[in-house]
Amino acid sequence: MNQNASKLDTDQLEVMLSGVSQAQVNPIVEELFRDFSERREALAGAIETGDYTACRLQAHSLKALSQTFGFEALYQLARKLEEACRISDDTEIREIAAGVFDLMSTSRQALSVYLEEKKSLTKSDNA
Repeated sequence: MNQNASKLDTDQLEVMLSGVSQAQVNPIVEELFRDFSERREALAGAIETGDYTACRLQAHSLKALSQTFGFEALYQLARKLEEACRISDDTEIREIAAGVFDLMSTSRQALSVYLEEKKSLTKSDNA
């Protein structure tokens, strides 16, 4: 279950999901993935138009969301993107954003894999 450790802090995720029933996990994760898609689109649009205030706000929100769900690498990169937006460094913003977009995809994948593995282990334990 630790193959995604660089993308996903499972301890933080478990803290966030503590007290949440298995039936509630799927809607939460679906909402997270929907938010990722919307935020990716908003970030890309803000970068394309040079609206670094909007970009900074999106990066800030993504940073908080990433930390909540235990996406440590994404959190760190979103923090760097937020700072690059503060100083309007176009080249750095575009480079960091490319990494953020990649990490959003791999973080999403890491979470999906983790939850599937966890579900399988729970089924095995209950069998």
